[in-house]
Amino acid sequence: IIVSSEDEAEAREAARQIGAARPDAADVLILGPAPAPLALLRGRYRQRLLVEQHVHHHGRGSAAELVVFLCPVCPCPLMFPYGA
Repeated sequence: IIVSSEDEAEAREAARQIGAARPDAADVLILGPAPAPLALLRGRYRQRLLVEQHVHHHGRGSAAELVVFLCPVCPCPLMFPYGA
């Protein structure tokens, strides 16, 4: 998950809030937040959280629920570069 904002403090705080809101699920691991590899891109500051989950053999697991869970927490746009 990449959190992006024109304000560096806002991006950092939003990423912190997402990290703090992580669900208590055995099959989901959230690492971060940390500055994205390109921390400043086109005038926007970016923070990254890495979400790793065990995919159940019968479906996509809880990735969709995780996105729905996190979106109300974050005041900045969330980017899911690899799909969710």
